Amino acid sequence: TKEMSGGLAYALHSDSPRPSANLQIRIANNNRWISAGSQLPVRTWTHLAATHDGSSQALFVNGEQVVRTSHSGNLAVSNNPLRIGGNTVMAGRAFEGVIDEVRIHNRALSVAELTTVAGAAVGSGGAPAPAPEPPVAAPVADFAANTTRGEAPLTVRFENRTTGEAERFEWAFGDGQSSTARAPTHRYTAPGTYTVELRAVGPGGEHVARKTGFITVTAAGAGSGGGSGGGSAGGGAVGGLVAAYGFEESGGSSVQDASGQGNHGTLANVTRTTQGRFGRALSFNGNNSLVTVENSASLGLTDGMTLSAWVYPT
Repeated sequence: TKEMSGGLAYALHSDSPRPSANLQIRIANNNRWISAGSQLPVRTWTHLAATHDGSSQALFVNGEQVVRTSHSGNLAVSNNPLRIGGNTVMAGRAFEGVIDEVRIHNRALSVAELTTVAGAAVGSGGAPAPAPEPPVAAPVADFAANTTRGEAPLTVRFENRTTGEAERFEWAFGDGQSSTARAPTHRYTAPGTYTVELRAVGPGGEHVARKTGFITVTAAGAGSGGGSGGGSAGGGAVGGLVAAYGFEESGGSSVQDASGQGNHGTLANVTRTTQGRFGRALSFNGNNSLVTVENSASLGLTDGMTLSAWVYPT
């Protein structure tokens, strides 16, 4: 949430007690609200992202676009702080649960780029901790990879993040090859962009996770490409990053910005936890928990924006 006098310049909300994905922006002195509508599942990790490209806005839940609107213009300029977990301007906009892997980009990312950032930890990160929830009969397929972009031949180690009870796994790597291993390693030999699928089959049913354009292989010597401006700080070569928080600090009252822009934050009434989506994370009480990041020029988003984070509402 980027605060401003009388409102918010930009914000991605998932407020308690009925958390749902909402985007709020200020364009030409008008507040614009975009809502995903349906309530997010509690005690489950969900990746949220919101984009603005100067003429349209979109909300994404777990990589799927759930709503798109058309409001043209630049975002309002604000000299006020950025807050994570709530704000001090509007009552009732507070999150209860765990937040991890917060990123802010100064441009609208593509669907493929959103998939990349969702599957990688900010900075060094760590392996995702098991979600603190009981297993369910029907599996929910999910996966990540140690790398999603590189020169041919590219060897990729896939990580199986399926939850629930699964008896069989079926991988399709997008190049005509497949595997039934739980966490296979695959070698891509030809340049191209590959869509990867994982089917998890259990006694309660089956589920397919499909990530379009998940692997990009370039010709040897061509480089891995990527956008310009800002850092990458995990999530492949996705440019335009102006703030990134993995919350990997083991203690203290501050959090470090991994984007290289120096937008470090200060904690208030926030609890650290090791049960993050990737390693450690922060737990918010739904009342007065906040991370405060002081204003900087790099946070003054105008004609482009992407806000994204993993959230675990409780």
